[in-house]
Amino acid sequence: MDVAAETEIRKDAPLRVELRVPVRDGWLTTLRDLGSVFLLRTDTGLRALSAVCPHLGCSVASDARGFACPCHESRFAADGSVQGGPSPRGLDPLPVRVVDGRVQVQALRFASGTRERRAV
Repeated sequence: MDVAAETEIRKDAPLRVELRVPVRDGWLTTLRDLGSVFLLRTDTGLRALSAVCPHLGCSVASDARGFACPCHESRFAADGSVQGGPSPRGLDPLPVRVVDGRVQVQALRFASGTRERRAV
């Protein structure tokens, strides 16, 4: 799903974007929120990380040192790797690509509370 212009993503700070998909319900089409994703520019290209904490599914925030979960104090480095707290793994990467200058992210959800990354 299209989430941002490639030019919006800076190397010095992650960009948090919301994933919203159109859902048709009878005659109406509404947007359903699927959660947030952090977009990061690295030396090798763009990365997308889920903003859902792998511990119990709380929403993660970015800060000057990387990412933090306010629920149980899990900490993540700027690359998404786990640094401390109860999270069993780092932030989940999502498939990302750029098409005609627009960043597209594949929306995926992963099981929480496990070391292995398993899509649900």
